[in-house]
Amino acid sequence: MKKFFSLVILLGVISLVSCATEQKEIQTSTLPGERCDAPVWNVGDSWRWEGPNYYHMEVRITNKDGDFYIIEELSNAGKYIVKFDKKTLQFTHWKTSKGANLATWGTRLPYGEQTDIRFPIYVGKKWSFQGLGYVESKVVSYENVTIPAGTFKAFRIDCFNIIRDLMGSYWYCPKLKTSIKAFSNVKGFTISELVSYRIKDE
Repeated sequence: MKKFFSLVILLGVISLVSCATEQKEIQTSTLPGERCDAPVWNVGDSWRWEGPNYYHMEVRITNKDGDFYIIEELSNAGKYIVKFDKKTLQFTHWKTSKGANLATWGTRLPYGEQTDIRFPIYVGKKWSFQGLGYVESKVVSYENVTIPAGTFKAFRIDCFNIIRDLMGSYWYCPKLKTSIKAFSNVKGFTISELVSYRIKDE
């Protein structure tokens, strides 16, 4: 179990480092019928993901500070405070609950696993970034996804390495304003799924 949690933490760190380096959109195609812009979060919005070996993560929007969202993350790895730019969802600060800085750059959504998204998204869009390794992402479909929290329409985003091996997929749901499922081809199983949520209307 300790190995699993260590791997989850490592994957999170890899996603943060990769987002700090060069990022480039490599394709812009004609927009199909479904298009999704960056979500608007409200104070009180919250999500909980679960995965194998008792893995869990809870995320809650705790405040709005000018052009930023303040988010609280609680998982097996600990408690963290994250600050996001409202327009781009670039996070500007990632701290422990005691205030220690962990990172000050990147793009990262509340997630069950690594979710690197370049809004707006639509089927056919591709982008890439270079971090510890080259990753290319592609929106391949807009489909129904069944998870413990229910059945929802979501964009499936596939991630490939430099030799075009499929590393994994995740699903972003516009209605729920976050990623709702992550599957690892490397590990061969679903890493996390959304099990509950609370979306406030303002």
